[in-house]
Amino acid sequence: SAITSATFVYDTLLPDLTVDRLRNGDTLSGRQVKVTGTVRDNAGGSDIDRVVGSLVSVGANGAPTTSVPQISNVTATLNPLPEPSSGSPPRRTFSFEAPLLGISETFRGRFTLAAIDRAGNTRTEGFDVQVVPGTLQPPLLSQPADGACTDSNFVNFEWSGVSGAAD
Repeated sequence: SAITSATFVYDTLLPDLTVDRLRNGDTLSGRQVKVTGTVRDNAGGSDIDRVVGSLVSVGANGAPTTSVPQISNVTATLNPLPEPSSGSPPRRTFSFEAPLLGISETFRGRFTLAAIDRAGNTRTEGFDVQVVPGTLQPPLLSQPADGACTDSNFVNFEWSGVSGAAD
């Protein structure tokens, strides 16, 4: 009969999660949420499996509303290489990006990132944010100059480009 063996790692400690430049009270606006940070598993741990993010609408008391989450468990890109000179176990960077589509009005939200190690231990960081629809500015008349007059029977209007708009 064949001999079977297995190796187990006893890992019950939460991984470390650090989020760059996002704080409670910040405003999320535009077409996408972009967040970066670092993760590290505990010494002797099973290593980081993934980082996921979610965004839900919350009421004045901070409790989630019954609306559908704007972002639900979207997986971040986890750098497979360790950060140089980041200790042992080493830190790894992550980059989270998710679209902010279909938002038509401002709302209070709870943005949550979770670092999950291979043993399933989860460290969560949550941020109370204001979510604002990413509206585009109207184009400006570029030709003829605004307020100018012409004696031509034919006028060719030109408009300035709008940052963030599709061509």
